[in-house]
Amino acid sequence: MGDDDGKIFIGTYSGLDLITKGKDNQYFIQTLLPDVMVKCLLRDSHGMLWIGTWENGIYRYDGKTFVNYSRLGEVQLKKVTCLYADQRGKLWAGLMEAGIASLENEGFVLNPDPLLRQASIMDIIEDQNHTIWLSRCGRNLYVKKGPGKKNNNIQ
Repeated sequence: MGDDDGKIFIGTYSGLDLITKGKDNQYFIQTLLPDVMVKCLLRDSHGMLWIGTWENGIYRYDGKTFVNYSRLGEVQLKKVTCLYADQRGKLWAGLMEAGIASLENEGFVLNPDPLLRQASIMDIIEDQNHTIWLSRCGRNLYVKKGPGKKNNNIQ
């Protein structure tokens, strides 16, 4: 994932790599978050880099400082499979065997839907009607509709 300054971020099994180009056209690799297995990256509309990890929850990086989001209230947020920012700017995290969480007031909140509590969410997309589609491990899809509308489990 690149940024406006020409920096490239790559998630690896051993950290977050930052690749920069020097004045002499040589490239330099710096490992940020060493010993952290990075599964997914997302740049939000405010320019923040969100990093989903396999054992350490989610990090937010503003270019200088990392902030870790590893707790969901009493629940430890660990295995993040995917990140998605919807059309309204809301951040979603797909989780292994824990469903989906969304960023609410500077913390992640686990979705309470019993159909999702132990699901492994592999991908998140949104259609033109603002319906959130979740692919679960296996062949099932889950449709998360807006407030007051019925959610659907599709086999």
